[in-house]
This record gives sequence, structure tokens and C-alpha cells, in this order.
Amino acid sequence: MIWKTIGRSVIGSSHIQSGKDCEDAIAYETLTPPGFDGEVLICFASDGAGSAAYAKEAATTSVQLATSLAAALVAEQQHIAEDDMLRIAESVYDRLEALAAEQEVPKNEYSCTLLGCILLPQQSAFIQIGDGAIVRSDDSGYLSPVFWPQNGEYQNATAFLHRIVYMAENGY
Repeated sequence: MIWKTIGRSVIGSSHIQSGKDCEDAIAYETLTPPGFDGEVLICFASDGAGSAAYAKEAATTSVQLATSLAAALVAEQQHIAEDDMLRIAESVYDRLEALAAEQEVPKNEYSCTLLGCILLPQQSAFIQIGDGAIVRSDDSGYLSPVFWPQNGEYQNATAFLHRIVYMAENGY
């Protein structure tokens, strides 16, 4: 399969009202590793938390690192292992935690969501941490979410990457 990709992010109305820049980031890559019958599509998107001081940097770092890690895994393994997306998320978390330590700020100042997919000719993997939506089209052309969007503790709150990985590491 040959992929046609486009990525676009627009500033939200609350950001416009508060005079903030867009704090979203998108990264995608298509590649054809040796031995593959078709292209591989890797896409990641992130929404930096509006309340975080380093939201834009967190979102940009997250998608760039996740995309490069996914590309390296596909090239090395020629497939996607069951826990690869979790390993990618943990690596992104570790990088954001290191950035927070370098800046001497709490890690929630690097809060962001992370959504992504790796689409191989015969296999797919998806990840969603936080709100947002990844949708797919079925054989009838209907769209449906891959995951139901996640909320935080309260209905209008978002679960961010730093919180989800912390909970997973501590058995919650």
C-alpha cells in the first residue's frame, strides 16, 4: 500500500482567547524496510497541556521521539511486538522526565497526550494516552474509534502521559 499523509493542527478557541500559541505536535513517516511488501506508515500526535509551562516542547519531543523509535523498531524487528507501543510510551515518558529534571521543574510542567499508530502491510498497532481520537474505517465505510477517548479523574479532565505511565509503573 502507498500512503498519502497530511498533518495539520489548528489553534483552539481557548488558546486564541488567552493569547497562547498552538501546543499540538504531529509527526509521521512512511518507510519501506527491506523485505516488506508495501510501505509502513508511522504517525504520532500530541496535545500539550494548556496548564503546563513546557507544553509545546513536551508535545514536540513526544511525537519526534515516538516516531523515530517506532521507525527503528520496525526496521530492526520487521514486525510489531505486543509491548512495543508501551515501550515507546515509557521511553517518551523518561525523556520528558529528564527534560523536567534539567529545567528543575515538576514533571507535570511537561504534560501532554500521546496518540499514535504503526501500520504495516499485515499488522497494526495503536496507542492512546489522554483525550483525542484515532478512528478507523471498516469494510462498510463506517468510522469508529480504535479506543474510547480517555478522561482524567473528572469528566472534563485529561489523563496525561506522565500520569498514566506513573500509574502503570506503580500498579494502579
